[in-house]
Amino acid sequence: KTKGTLSDKQFLPRNSVLTDLFQIKHFRTIYNIFCVILIILFLNTAVYDLVTTGKLNLGIELILWNFTGLQTAVLIWFGMMSTTVVLFCCFSLWANKRVRVAANSVARKYLDCGGLLAFVVYLVMFCCVPVAYIYKTGLNPGASITLLMEQVSCIVLVAAGDLSETVKTGPGSASLSTNTIVQDHILRLTALNRHTTEALAGKSSLKRKSVFHQ
Repeated sequence: KTKGTLSDKQFLPRNSVLTDLFQIKHFRTIYNIFCVILIILFLNTAVYDLVTTGKLNLGIELILWNFTGLQTAVLIWFGMMSTTVVLFCCFSLWANKRVRVAANSVARKYLDCGGLLAFVVYLVMFCCVPVAYIYKTGLNPGASITLLMEQVSCIVLVAAGDLSETVKTGPGSASLSTNTIVQDHILRLTALNRHTTEALAGKSSLKRKSVFHQ
């Protein structure tokens, strides 16, 4: 690490707090108790519905109503992901132009200020346009929440990717190509999906163990 520069980030895989807690026997016991309470409450509600109305009322209609318009949400999500690809291409162009401009020059300052202003405008539009489409199309709560969560995920991905790559673009740095940036983000998404799959697999195994203990 040299003066005035930031060291490269190191991403290490680690377990979540809940994964480590579930390795403790007492926490697994508490988890099993809550599962039993949930099953008892479900059976109580099911028996009450059968006795009073003669049929089960599981709320499937409410769930389906919440996710009405999911196709529209998927189209909006596809548009958001498309803008991130365009952003990474523009960022690659900015990085390649920046390393060819002399340090501490007026041209580099204008280039940096213009890039920062464009990035801020992009973030503002990325936050406002999907919300405006949600109001315009009248999406139901389930589809709206799904779209907003994906919006936050895209914002975090864009901010983290651009900030981490900006650190590498200094005087004397090699120019960044579009393929390098896209491949880097694909590797990050692949690692995130792998860790998520492992976490879900561990959770499923814990559920099977809890059922066995019960």
